[in-house]
Amino acid sequence: MLNSSGKGPVVLLVSGLCGALTQFIFEKITGDPEFMDNSSWGIPLALILSGIVNIIIGSRLSRDKGKFYIDKDTGLEVFYRQEHKLLNMGITTWGVIFISFALLVLFVEAIR
Repeated sequence: MLNSSGKGPVVLLVSGLCGALTQFIFEKITGDPEFMDNSSWGIPLALILSGIVNIIIGSRLSRDKGKFYIDKDTGLEVFYRQEHKLLNMGITTWGVIFISFALLVLFVEAIR
């Protein structure tokens, strides 16, 4: 099982949907079902789109202010806020990773 908490698995869903959407749009525009696989910028574009969507979702989910609870045994205040993580990294972190990886791939393709 994946090491996740909260809505962290949304990263996988968003990434898959953005990849499928990008492939569908490229196929409709070019008429070539293999365009995404054969182009050097198709997959990086899907990663950038996925990264942007993950950053937006992650920042919206992290707006939760959290709550203070009183521990009955000790009488101390305890602060709790739900974290949304996948593999111990937040959703916005995954967005930055996807965008960085896409830019790295584009840079390598440009100098090749």
